[in-house]
Amino acid sequence: MTSPTPGIGRAGRLSWRAQLALALLLDYTGDEAFALNHYQEFKTEVLRRDDP
Repeated sequence: MTSPTPGIGRAGRLSWRAQLALALLLDYTGDEAFALNHYQEFKTEVLRRDDP
């Protein structure tokens, strides 16, 4: 089975944080290219915070 969205298929090999970052960015922006190009930075800057 192929992914209906090219490029997103590789999400199966990502950590849960990377998958979450990619999903959030894609949902928020609706721009797959933007999400794929920025999810690592988003993951590092937002999802790895230790703030309560």
